[in-house]
Amino acid sequence: MATKKTTTTTTPETPSVTGRLLGAQKRVLDLQRSAFESGYNMVSSIQERQEEAVTSWLERSERIPAEVKELTEAWIGAGRKGRETYRDTVERSFELVHTYIDGLSAKRANA
Repeated sequence: MATKKTTTTTTPETPSVTGRLLGAQKRVLDLQRSAFESGYNMVSSIQERQEEAVTSWLERSERIPAEVKELTEAWIGAGRKGRETYRDTVERSFELVHTYIDGLSAKRANA
């Protein structure tokens, strides 16, 4: 009586649907972060040029009272600070979502 040989082949483990979804979510998050950074940098560049133009104009204008110049400088500073606060808040939000997705990936790996 002949015995049948059984051969086993090893195949690389394919990621589960959940693993692929988590990977896709990370890529989408990275894309959104990149789009935000590009848009933010563009808007910041435009606003910085406007600030430079206004500051230059105020410095050359002799008829503008000092109080108006100070107010304009404060306004420019507030705009700059607001822009930076907005960027920091959005960056923290991206980090929180990234941490959450990493946590889900770790739970999945340990399960």
